Amino acid sequence: MPSWAPGHVLRLTADGDGRAIGRALGSCGYMMMRGQRPPIARWPDDPAGAADETGATRLDPRAVVWDAYGADLALAALLPGVRYEPVPRHAEEFVLRITDDAGSWACVLYVAGDVDYTVHQAGARSLWDEVYDAYMRWMSWGRPGRERFGITVDSGGLRVWLDSPSGGVG
Repeated sequence: MPSWAPGHVLRLTADGDGRAIGRALGSCGYMMMRGQRPPIARWPDDPAGAADETGATRLDPRAVVWDAYGADLALAALLPGVRYEPVPRHAEEFVLRITDDAGSWACVLYVAGDVDYTVHQAGARSLWDEVYDAYMRWMSWGRPGRERFGITVDSGGLRVWLDSPSGGVG
């Protein structure tokens, strides 16, 4: 199951050769049982004490998580093992937390009226940079919707594709 924006309905057809292929159809996040949910993105115990890199971005972090289901699938395919947690504070402020299993993390702060949003990130991966690049890649594809994405599952694992099984995303 992808860590980024889980909860997509898929219709897969087994082909008899140990492979299942199908498309994304809709959402089912509301039906997930506790054991099916991916771990929540957790902020480091001491983010202020962590050696982090501080920067800025013009990409609104709210767009990354609420733009479109197609973006969710693209980012899930391009960012394996990365998850997020949106933390609305109030109408004027929003925090996006991003983590991976190896301990890398990023935090992006939206403040209403700002055009540059503060980014903190630390760890082996620059997670916000990766999220930004993946989101821009999805935009460069023309912002394809969820219905254009498909999944192939075989002995090699799960692969997300765009438009046809030969059109890999990753």
